[in-house]
Amino acid sequence: MKRLFFLLSVISALCGRNITISHGPYLCDMATDGLTVVWTTDLPGPSWVEIENIATGEKTSYYETIAGNIVATETLHRVHVNKLLSGTKYRYRIYTGKIGFSLAKRSLIYRDTVASDDLSFTTFSESKKDISFLVLNDIHSRAGFMQKLCSQVNFGALDFVCFNGDMWEWLLDEKMLFDGCMDAAVEMFASETPIVFNRGNHETRGPFATSVPDYFPTRNGTVYYRFNIGDISFLVLDCGEDKEDSHPEYFNLAAFDSYREEEARWLAQTVASPEFQNAAARIVFLHVAPAAGTSHVNMHLQETIMPILNRTGIDIMFSGHTHSYACKEADAKAAFPTVINGNNTYLLCTIKDGKIQVEIKGLAPSENHTHEFQIITN
Repeated sequence: MKRLFFLLSVISALCGRNITISHGPYLCDMATDGLTVVWTTDLPGPSWVEIENIATGEKTSYYETIAGNIVATETLHRVHVNKLLSGTKYRYRIYTGKIGFSLAKRSLIYRDTVASDDLSFTTFSESKKDISFLVLNDIHSRAGFMQKLCSQVNFGALDFVCFNGDMWEWLLDEKMLFDGCMDAAVEMFASETPIVFNRGNHETRGPFATSVPDYFPTRNGTVYYRFNIGDISFLVLDCGEDKEDSHPEYFNLAAFDSYREEEARWLAQTVASPEFQNAAARIVFLHVAPAAGTSHVNMHLQETIMPILNRTGIDIMFSGHTHSYACKEADAKAAFPTVINGNNTYLLCTIKDGKIQVEIKGLAPSENHTHEFQIITN
């Protein structure tokens, strides 16, 4: 009760200011039937998203709730939208209301509401055959460089953009998260083309590290997850930190060995599911390529994750971490090819006619490469 009255008093004290959208919105956790819209405001208040089916004109509003209560005391807003149609284009707009509290009437009073412009997105399709996506990694908070690197990308033609780890150097607070990457992502694409977020070892560093998943919510509540577009199944796997848990750099605050073992148990169950087994292709995002090094994280991933992937029929893995491009063919350690993207390039991937084409593109012609891989069929 004391916390409630404290929050209400804070809200009341801020009633003289106009509320503004400070960052976002951006899209994540996209599926065939929904997604999550994320944004922040400078003042707390209840938030909602208005969705309109462009073809039918039908409108629905979705609110940010916790166990039935509409959230009104936060500045980070995460509204999950569901019951949408597969492969359908929607128009949307975000809203946050500014509220005050009347002690005399014991009631909340709406002061004003801030809204975004009209934006749009298309849900993942259950039947789509041709899929395209872009992979970025190891940007290390170089937002300006990321914008220059991707200045010629047609983001509107992509199904999603994967942030495949180490997009930030480290994270002290929310400001570093938006300054280092997310404001630039919103400006370029993220309000209409969804982000598939995959944590790297650098996102585990800094006082704000444990808050990062709050900004990229997933349906299963974990940083690792699976999703489908058409009959293509994607695994997003988390590498954790790259050194031993006891390393002095982690100040006795790391427990990634047990975390990776927990992830491996989840992975074993996930790859055994009919949805994964019956997929036409299986693609993995993992920041550290297990077979591309001998550090602690490489060796532990080889012990925990790789035995499962090697018997699962993976078509290709996309990784980063080394800051240099490499294309590794299948071998005794990895039963599938691995493309490692550098820190100054992006991967443009197209799945079509039973093949995966991967274009590695940078600012210099010498950084550009193209590979094509045949999809393994059941």
